[in-house]
Amino acid sequence: MQQTLWKTFRLIQEQQAAFAAEEKNAAMVVTTDVGNPDDCHPNEKRIVAMRLALHALRRDYGFDDIVADSPTLSTSRVEGGRFILGFDHVREWSQYHPDFSVESGFEVAGADGVWHPAKVENLEVGEEKRYRSTGRVKGVELIVSSPDVPDPRALRYLYVHPWKGTFFNEVGLPLGPFQVRPGGGREVSSSEIKHTQGPGK
Repeated sequence: MQQTLWKTFRLIQEQQAAFAAEEKNAAMVVTTDVGNPDDCHPNEKRIVAMRLALHALRRDYGFDDIVADSPTLSTSRVEGGRFILGFDHVREWSQYHPDFSVESGFEVAGADGVWHPAKVENLEVGEEKRYRSTGRVKGVELIVSSPDVPDPRALRYLYVHPWKGTFFNEVGLPLGPFQVRPGGGREVSSSEIKHTQGPGK
């Protein structure tokens, strides 16, 4: 059941994002920070409605200065064992986790296809053990790496339960799930991927 639920969420998220990107009359809001990880219906419906209203104000009512879109991946490259990720719809990043941890939600995999938790290197880290994250990110690119993967080939964000988004643009809209696929965009098959932690954990 957990494996089926995980695959369903992943496919729904990918297809929703793809449709919103291709259809000029469609818009999508990301709810990874306020949604229910075990149910596709978010609990905080007022926040979802407000984010949808941003799209209407910008698209239909002429408020061109409103930022309505969550960050979306635009560029990706690997340098020195690190993924360097560029995004549209973001001028400044912030990070927030309820326990002030630096848990990122990113994972990277090498040629063996094993996923390992990764960190965002340019997330500023505080000195206090209780409040590790300062919430500040240096620059507009995200630099992602794992000490367990010296030669990363693939990357994904929020692909393991509970899919809790922690990275936001300057107006507080969260980054949604995505993956960087090997082989020029080729889908990673289930036989190629080995998980370091099972879905639902």
